[in-house]
Amino acid sequence: MKELYLKFPVVLSLLVCVFSVLFLIFTAEKAPSTVWKDYRILCVSPADREADLLSVLHAAGVSGYVTQSNSAFLPCQNLTPVISFLPEAEVERSRWFFDRENTHRIVYIDETRNNVNYEKFLGKLLEAAGFSWFLEKTGVFLPVPVLLLVPFVFSAVCLYPAFPAVLAGSFFPLLFALTRNNFSGWLSAFFYLCATTSFCASVFLPRVITTVSQRMEFCKKNVFFFLPWFCAALVPYFTSGVRFFSVLLVPAGTVALLFLLNFFSPAVFSFDSPLFSFKNRKRLHPVFRAVVMKNPAGGMVFFGKKMPDPKVFLFQLVWAVVLIPVSLFVFSFGGKNGDIYPDNKKNSEYFTEKNEKNGVYALYIPAPEMYTSGTGFSPDTFEETVLAGFFSGYTDTGFSGENTVFSLSDFVALQWNVSAYPWRKLDSPFEIPKPGSLIKSGEVKKGVDGALSFEETTKAEFNSDFIMNVFEHNASPLEKMLIRQKRFIKAEWTEMPR
Repeated sequence: MKELYLKFPVVLSLLVCVFSVLFLIFTAEKAPSTVWKDYRILCVSPADREADLLSVLHAAGVSGYVTQSNSAFLPCQNLTPVISFLPEAEVERSRWFFDRENTHRIVYIDETRNNVNYEKFLGKLLEAAGFSWFLEKTGVFLPVPVLLLVPFVFSAVCLYPAFPAVLAGSFFPLLFALTRNNFSGWLSAFFYLCATTSFCASVFLPRVITTVSQRMEFCKKNVFFFLPWFCAALVPYFTSGVRFFSVLLVPAGTVALLFLLNFFSPAVFSFDSPLFSFKNRKRLHPVFRAVVMKNPAGGMVFFGKKMPDPKVFLFQLVWAVVLIPVSLFVFSFGGKNGDIYPDNKKNSEYFTEKNEKNGVYALYIPAPEMYTSGTGFSPDTFEETVLAGFFSGYTDTGFSGENTVFSLSDFVALQWNVSAYPWRKLDSPFEIPKPGSLIKSGEVKKGVDGALSFEETTKAEFNSDFIMNVFEHNASPLEKMLIRQKRFIKAEWTEMPR
């Protein structure tokens, strides 16, 4: 019976540890990794039912999206209502909203403006409306949340006694930070680590030898020094709507892991900190270790300090001041980080396919193919796109790019030519502007003496102000999506495996 009594908590703790690890991994909230930053691609068939598709999107609660009907071209001047090259440009831009074979319509869903659970309803509504559909998947694990916490854990391991317990107690908070991949998850993990360090400082006293029952009494005595940290770790996830059960698995798994560590290797709870051991490495005699005595009448003779060392709270405060602002910046800062012209084709493979009715062997979608080396939108980065061949190929006979999709560079060049259109001859060629290019016009003025004179005035200059002005006043949702990529991008048709 005694043997069974010992085995049951060990088996139970092992099951709790394994279950917690598997549950946190399989319910992980992965960081988004989509073809277009902040947007997910939705492809539907048939392609000629945009009005029905938009009704479905609204019913699913999707309010932010880029589609053909809300992305009409907005010219930057209204002096010439009819511009010869605009119809061809509009046809070229419309290629963003269809696959290369025109069998599917493409909608770009703005992830920053929609509820994260909209896809649960969207698929069923699309199928009920008679659409077959493909929705781009998101999700990769990012090491950044864990890397932000590693310095905290490393310093705690170096400074705290019973450092194996500190290291073991850090496992589940670090796993939680990795599998949540957002600031709320990171903050919960940080509070859990603070709770673990407070717990170890309260229960595992330096250079004191205790039994399991004595450590339990220390735990009860000092519970108010580490329990608030556990409560604080629950708050961020109450506000973000995550399952309460997954948050509780962190302390449950930690307790189970510490129990297993105590059962199989109880001596580790009497270890000195690595820093203390390093400082005393040349001692001729071993460090004195106190043994806690038990007084039958009055309980524990030696409880240690009435509260954990104030250095514990100073340690946590310093790391909070350092890590929380850094993590806020990291989680709020987005963007693709890549070298010039990275190959991004593989991203297009991450799609969910539902209710396939159309026998199409391949689906080609617009995807990033090349980037400028410099971020931002300036005449210099624009000129880089000219040299790199970002343009879809506008000539005197129209757009001729077979594999390249109308780019943001095309949009800027088109707006430049729209601005120049009233001041040029009708047969003037389409101009790719350069930094410092000018749009000039001649005006005839009458002087005081009645004499007529011809003066040339500058209507526009191709500079950063011109680019920012057309972005601010003339960009449709399509261009705003491309602007959000934070650099000029060349898009090409990329095959999506079926």
